Amino acid sequence: AVNQVERHPLLPQWDLLEFCASERIALQAHTPLGGGGGGGRQLRSDATVVRVAAEAGITPAQVLLCWNLRHGVAVIPKCSTHPHAAECLAAPSLAARLTPAHMRDLDAISRHGPPMRVVSPLFMAAVGGQA
Repeated sequence: AVNQVERHPLLPQWDLLEFCASERIALQAHTPLGGGGGGGRQLRSDATVVRVAAEAGITPAQVLLCWNLRHGVAVIPKCSTHPHAAECLAAPSLAARLTPAHMRDLDAISRHGPPMRVVSPLFMAAVGGQA
C-alpha cells in the first residue's frame, strides 16, 4: 500500500511517517518542495535550506528532495521544465551528501512556526471555508 500526502520540512507529518513505517505502508510525498506559488513561506529560500545546500554542494530543491528520501519517503515533485526535471532526477544520487547534522537542522524547520500546508483542496475545508 502507498499513502500519498503533502510532506516537506514545514509539514513533516512525523506521526504519519511512524505509523506508515510500522504498518509497512510506503509514504509518498507530493509537494515535497513546499510549493512555488501563493503567499506562503518559500522553502527553497529558507535560510536553513540555503545553508545546507551550500554546505552539501547541491541545490535547495535537491536538499528538500533528499530530506524526504533520507527519511525513506518517495517523492513526486512537479517539474515543468527540462532543467528542473534534471535537477530533481539527480537528487537520489545526492542524498548521502546530507549529514546527520544537516538532517537535524532540516527536521527542526517545522519548529519555527505552525505546520504549513501548501495544498488545501476544497474537500479539506471545514464549514465556513476554514481549512
